[in-house]
Amino acid sequence: ADRYAFFTEFFKNFYNTETFLGTPRLSQAALDASWNTATAAGATASVAAQPTWLTDFRAD
Repeated sequence: ADRYAFFTEFFKNFYNTETFLGTPRLSQAALDASWNTATAAGATASVAAQPTWLTDFRAD
């Protein structure tokens, strides 16, 4: 699978770029920084982290 394309689409949806990109809520630099951080992570770590998105850590 193409991790780079996955993260491009993921962040488009995550940040709702069609609405917020270029506004005070989301700059291109912030979007690029998120993409760079995500693509710098290892493939195994990227997959292993996904189940934690459903975990409620508020009690911690």
